[in-house]
Amino acid sequence: MDTAGFGDSEDGGVPASIAQWARVACELLDALNIRQADLVGHHTGGVVAVELAAAFPDRVRSLVLSSTPFTDEAFRLARAQRPPIDEVAPSEDGTHLAALWQKRQGFYPPGRPDLLEAFVRDALKVAHVEAGHRAVASYRMEDRIGTVKQPTLIVRATDDPFAAPHAAELRHQLPHARIVDIEGGMVPLPDQMPDAFARTVLDFLATLR
Repeated sequence: MDTAGFGDSEDGGVPASIAQWARVACELLDALNIRQADLVGHHTGGVVAVELAAAFPDRVRSLVLSSTPFTDEAFRLARAQRPPIDEVAPSEDGTHLAALWQKRQGFYPPGRPDLLEAFVRDALKVAHVEAGHRAVASYRMEDRIGTVKQPTLIVRATDDPFAAPHAAELRHQLPHARIVDIEGGMVPLPDQMPDAFARTVLDFLATLR
């Protein structure tokens, strides 16, 4: 599913927040008449999955947290000291499009311009491209993650410099979880290595039967 306000989904006029996105995800489960689900969340989606499992525990059977940051006070302080991740100043000659591409290029695999192009297309649809990053940075995961008791898999994309270092801390916060590494995975892991990603998720789900 799209995060509300991103992709092709409207935000409903509600400010972006992890709690709001978790509520919207639960509303989607209601609309689809799904009583309980196995959640797979990647990057921001993993943060939303943690909140959904904490706020609506009866609706979540298990969690797959892929390239998910642990957003505690240290994370918030570090994020506040860094420049915006994707925000670029509009320009009449279109150089801001190249600037957006270049900001992200180091996080994407070489030889796969299709993945980076897909990101740029999605980013251009959004009125406030940094809203998602700000929502993640302000989320107090340290206050919520202790209530998450569902079976959990932590997927670490080894070449994702943003999220890979967080896997160990997530494992510390979720002692019942385990970590699986996908070697060579970068920020767009599910699209970059779909077979390896799907196999990892399905192998985990098979253990729950």
